[in-house]
Amino acid sequence: MDSPADQLRQAAETVARLGCSSADLEALPDAAVLTGQGQIAVARRLIEQYAAWMAATIAHRSRPELGHSGLAARQGFLSPEAMIQKVTGSSKNDAFKLVAVAVAVAVAVAVGTMLARAEAADRQAAEAFGSPSAGGTGDTGGADGPDSPDRPAGFPPGHLPGLLPGLLPGSGAPGSW
Repeated sequence: MDSPADQLRQAAETVARLGCSSADLEALPDAAVLTGQGQIAVARRLIEQYAAWMAATIAHRSRPELGHSGLAARQGFLSPEAMIQKVTGSSKNDAFKLVAVAVAVAVAVAVGTMLARAEAADRQAAEAFGSPSAGGTGDTGGADGPDSPDRPAGFPPGHLPGLLPGLLPGSGAPGSW
């Protein structure tokens, strides 16, 4: 599958081939007008996706804990929304909505990543400690049981210390948004 950048390039080229003016578009046959409207919708969706990604990046680089060293503050703005409003010429309401949606999507992606890592950790722990769900024996009193010297204290199956902090917004760790 093509990357979003490739999809955007293709959509822009397709829309540009429709014509260069309203007169060009007026001259198109009905089928081309209907197809063209769909192509424009694809291009708009991709542009909005990029706008949301950029808003999330601006919000992350402008988060409150950065104080005056945050991106928006360094540019003379009180908030990422104010900066986006000025740069895009949008309304205050639209800028706030864009940032809210972008941050919600970023959080959802971070949570999804965290869940995927937790599930992978569960599988690894189950394999390492012989869980029945991993096809092991499920014997908790044997060599891989809870009292086993091979199992670190306080390390139950499915738990990886330090997994959550690297994914929380603003942690600055790899994998954080």
